[in-house]
Amino acid sequence: MSGPAAVSWRTALAPLRSPAFRRYAAGQLPSIACSWVQVVALAAVVVAVDSGALAWVVALQFLPTLVLGPWCGALADRLDRRSVLMAAEAGLALVAAAYAVAAATGRLTLPVIGVLAATWGIVNAVDTPARQALVPQLVPPAAAPAAAALSGTMLLLGMTVGAALGGLLVPAFGAPVAFGLNALSFLLDVAVLATLPIGRSPRTRRAPRQVRDGLAHVRDTPELRGPVLVLAAVATTTFSYPVSVPLLLR
Repeated sequence: MSGPAAVSWRTALAPLRSPAFRRYAAGQLPSIACSWVQVVALAAVVVAVDSGALAWVVALQFLPTLVLGPWCGALADRLDRRSVLMAAEAGLALVAAAYAVAAATGRLTLPVIGVLAATWGIVNAVDTPARQALVPQLVPPAAAPAAAALSGTMLLLGMTVGAALGGLLVPAFGAPVAFGLNALSFLLDVAVLATLPIGRSPRTRRAPRQVRDGLAHVRDTPELRGPVLVLAAVATTTFSYPVSVPLLLR
């Protein structure tokens, strides 16, 4: 391949020339896939107990990101991003392990699921901005846009593979195995993150109105405001498959 197409592919794959990004991807892909194995397992458990509760469980997992996301993003800017991400991934491993133990001992009731789902959501609200902010640190500045794009591709690939894998594992081995596998994947990712060949991330000093100023910047910048509004509308109205699909299956 030569010409503009070759240049485009070289640009798109430039982050893979970075050892730090390759190692990061090696830890993230299994973690994302196993997280979606857990999504399948949790949906199966909730539907078996009370199908009407599935929407509430999904809301408990995602509402903390909606409410706490801006403050967690500010936290990631103030602290070392890798340290924040490692702590969050370890927290998610503990929640997945708690799911596994509760499911294996017959104690995974709706109240327990609700508490664990909310805890997962809170920890994930810390995890997401720290992970997104760490990615540009793994590559040269010119490759940062391509690194963000590849991270999105990894997310979609992990979701696809993980959902399919969950569909095989949960009927064959049960929900406890699926939850336990996810816990192990997070511990693997923590180990990989600890070995990334990078220094400490730049930090933003704490100051008044940081979150409000950030929200105001999005509001006053058309290049940001438009995509954020479109994404919010699409996510709100169409990303209902975690709730709707399990209800259609037996």
